[in-house]
Amino acid sequence: MKLMSLSQGPFIAYTDAFTQCNDGEWNHRTQVFIQSTRFSPQRPLVLQKLSGNMTMTGLSKPVDDSHWAYVRLDSRFNSEWKQNAFIFNFPSGACSALRDHIPDFGRVVFGQEFMDHQPCKIPAKVHMFESEPINWTFPKFPIMPYGHWRFHFTLGQAADTHMCFNVECHTIPRPKAAAQG
Repeated sequence: MKLMSLSQGPFIAYTDAFTQCNDGEWNHRTQVFIQSTRFSPQRPLVLQKLSGNMTMTGLSKPVDDSHWAYVRLDSRFNSEWKQNAFIFNFPSGACSALRDHIPDFGRVVFGQEFMDHQPCKIPAKVHMFESEPINWTFPKFPIMPYGHWRFHFTLGQAADTHMCFNVECHTIPRPKAAAQG
């Protein structure tokens, strides 16, 4: 039996692909269309760039801290996804949790106003971005296991799931000269 490597430490994260969830997992009030540039292992300190949009016009009001968020990290092992390697549940405070845990993603997708506005609010509109450099920094998680992951994100209010998408991503050891992230 082959065991999973449990190597962990300071890391660099990068993405391969963003995809929508399966139809039964959400109400289609939002749509996520994001592409990232290719990551180069030979140049690990060069930031990826994101282009696309997050269309939230199906929502009747902005996303704020009355919403919940749920994140499931699945690990890739023996050519299969193993669900529930990590689970992060935010039963309320979804807007602030996004800003606190993945700040540069919030800045790129929703703009600097999202980062500065108090109380936390994400307007129900089309958020567009083109070739925006992103630092995949997770300030609350300075150390993670290295590996291949599927980041499954859902957001909603009460029993209604407004948003659902997956990100195929990786964590690799951070080179000594790299900044936090």
